[in-house]
Amino acid sequence: MAKDAITMFKEAAAQMQREEIFQALMGTLKQNDEDEVLQSLIGDFNLAREAKAEMEQLVEYVNAIVNTAVNGGDPMTVEQPPQGGCSGNCSSCAGCH
Repeated sequence: MAKDAITMFKEAAAQMQREEIFQALMGTLKQNDEDEVLQSLIGDFNLAREAKAEMEQLVEYVNAIVNTAVNGGDPMTVEQPPQGGCSGNCSSCAGCH
């Protein structure tokens, strides 16, 4: 009886997991997961990246206010940052106010 494609792919994937390079990768990942200093540094990096995203949102909000004013709109009507990012091209914008 012929093997179906799914069975063949499963067997190939299982064989890949027995390869030396895969075993080396798994060992490295385990070492990284158990390294408390590394995990702390990764945590610090992620916090800094989240702070960067918040700053970028603030800049987008300020840009939306400036763009509204430059296009003759009332900057006081811009009450929230634009959703999905601001390209700076108001003709393609769904609106930030």
